[in-house]
Amino acid sequence: PLYSRQQRVGLNGEDPDRSSAEPRMSLQIVVKFLDRLDRMTSEADINHALREVFKLWKVEHFYFVRYPHDDQTLDDITLTQHVPRAWLDRYNEKNYLRVDTALKFAAQTFFPFKYAEVPDPAGEASELVRDLASYKLSNALVIPVNDVPGNKGVVWLQGSELDPHPIAILQAVALYTFQRLTAKFYESPPRLLSIREAEALAWAAAGKSAWEIGEILQITQRTVEEHLASAIRKLGATNRAHAVAIALRDHIITF
Repeated sequence: PLYSRQQRVGLNGEDPDRSSAEPRMSLQIVVKFLDRLDRMTSEADINHALREVFKLWKVEHFYFVRYPHDDQTLDDITLTQHVPRAWLDRYNEKNYLRVDTALKFAAQTFFPFKYAEVPDPAGEASELVRDLASYKLSNALVIPVNDVPGNKGVVWLQGSELDPHPIAILQAVALYTFQRLTAKFYESPPRLLSIREAEALAWAAAGKSAWEIGEILQITQRTVEEHLASAIRKLGATNRAHAVAIALRDHIITF
């Protein structure tokens, strides 16, 4: 099945089998990456940095792409990529952009999903899926980017031993990098959070649930969720993981 809300793990600490040290280490790595990302001045620099950071989760190939219009080619919508040249040639030769059901499905959800498990009732992408397998690229994760207009698309991550455990971590890196690429390195002004919003977000970064944060701050779970939703909105984030990454990068919260 596609990844459910309960299966997504990482920043919000939803996996009880992993130690608290692992998300802490992952967050530190992500914060360092985001700090470096803000100082980069070219797509080539960002591409190289992505190759390094994604290795930690056994990502071998990646593709950052906007949603296409009818008259656009793959080159027109590509932000950055690291995939085999032979596969790009095959994708373009077969005009797979027009039948790529993962792109269509991604536009309908905010949650990451496995490429091979995209619904395809009409069988439009059956040849594409077979070709991915023949090129040994079928073990792939898709992260939708459904942000503000003009900043929407897909991040495709692939690795023969891709570790899908830190979904929220991978999502935070992918979303912020996508935003950075589409903004053409324009830096937004600092955002201000209320004391409570910052506190709630900091505890969320530490892996606490909304109920646990409410117990710590002595407020209701609903109030915590309202604070987190407000923080996400103020930071221009897509979800809680994205908000945590932005807040850590901008030193709004510490971990």
